[in-house]
Amino acid sequence: MAKASKTAAKNAMAELKQQKHTIPKVDAEKMVKKYKQVRKKLNGLNEEQDLNLPAFPISVTYNKDAIDGLINLPGCVGVRIYPAVTKDNALTFVLVGVDAEGENIYGPGTAKNAKQIASSGTVTDEGQMSPPYPAPTNGL
Repeated sequence: MAKASKTAAKNAMAELKQQKHTIPKVDAEKMVKKYKQVRKKLNGLNEEQDLNLPAFPISVTYNKDAIDGLINLPGCVGVRIYPAVTKDNALTFVLVGVDAEGENIYGPGTAKNAKQIASSGTVTDEGQMSPPYPAPTNGL
């Protein structure tokens, strides 16, 4: 990574540390409601026009152990979430740890050294999709 790029990444990680990442529930409800409206339109267009778009879930849920596994990786200062598409053509998210340099951190999986982790480490995926799993009934 070039020196300017490394400096920008460090600055971004310093800013990340200062952010609270919280908003009022009412704002979250508005944002989720808007997504659900867009989701309905996109899923409808996909069916009508056979666009081969991924199915857009209402939510994706990960268990505590998966999240703890990420944030407990050595050097982890945050979590990065990548939108992704499953083999069944559904929108999902892939989660990785992030270090202070702004680089992804991967779990060791079966890797035995840093080089193997970089090429074949593990990431968090396979969250529960809603649907088919039921959506919560208490908001958002």
